[in-house]
Amino acid sequence: MLRPELTPAPAPAGRQVVAVLPSNPVEQLRLAHAITCHAYSGRVTALEAEVGRMRRSAADKAAHVRTLETRLTSLQLELQDALDKARRPPRRWLRPGAQLLRLELPRKRLWRSAV
Repeated sequence: MLRPELTPAPAPAGRQVVAVLPSNPVEQLRLAHAITCHAYSGRVTALEAEVGRMRRSAADKAAHVRTLETRLTSLQLELQDALDKARRPPRRWLRPGAQLLRLELPRKRLWRSAV
């Protein structure tokens, strides 16, 4: 324990705090415990609120990801359909006699240009 001559003099605000503190050490401990519990519960409440905000944000982002995945799937199917259509020959070429038509057109053009 410090000797009385070595203990610093309390500041003016400190004197006011010391004036309201109970003189009984057990009561001082109870007051300190009550202050600590109040500070702890305030911190816990703030952390729980932050966890709630983070969970809502994560849920919003998960919903956005699901929307983007759905859009991606739709666009992939659309791309696949477009590629399939690009690989198929036009329907007019699949008609019976279409081969003959394709062969006759250049011959008629050549004949007209020669005449």
